[in-house]
Amino acid sequence: MKGDCGQILVELLLAALILAFAGSGLLMGFGQVFTAEKRIWESFQSRTPFCLAFISIEKDLRNTVLLRGAHFKGKADEICFPALLDKTKRNGAQTHDIFLIRYFLKDRFLVRLEQKWTDKLSQGQSVEHILVKNVGSLLFEFPYKDEKGETRFEPFWLDEPYYGIPRAVRMVIGIRALSREFSLSKVMEIPQGRWGYLQAEGT
Repeated sequence: MKGDCGQILVELLLAALILAFAGSGLLMGFGQVFTAEKRIWESFQSRTPFCLAFISIEKDLRNTVLLRGAHFKGKADEICFPALLDKTKRNGAQTHDIFLIRYFLKDRFLVRLEQKWTDKLSQGQSVEHILVKNVGSLLFEFPYKDEKGETRFEPFWLDEPYYGIPRAVRMVIGIRALSREFSLSKVMEIPQGRWGYLQAEGT
């Protein structure tokens, strides 16, 4: 009888140890899940402003218009173009005006600058708005067709010859967040735009 009791006690101790190990494993598993979920949420929060910036820029680009005296200008680090925008006045009335829109990087801030276009020599007052903070780098690229008809993106939009509004703009944003560096990119199509054309060197 005593032997049986001892054996039962040992089995109970082993069962308790197994349950203890299993419980610690479950706790560690839940901890890892919560940690992973937290990282995903922090990553989502860090990327959301950039996704909203893409939406804002794409909306402006789709409203680009051809305007004499205000060509579409595109460089690796900024774009500037005229756009027809809807504005709501204080009385609720809707107006349609042309604005010069400029996107550029300033002290690690992605900035949108808006200035009303008028026929006068002096333009309207400019309004500067910070879209995103903690931007590590900014790159704009524009689509061209080469002599073979293949498409490629270059970090400039030619002034001479001038091809008008580009068919699209590819934007690449370098981000510094959560002690990490990564990049987000988006090709924003402009339906009213056209391809640029590159000639082979030496021709």
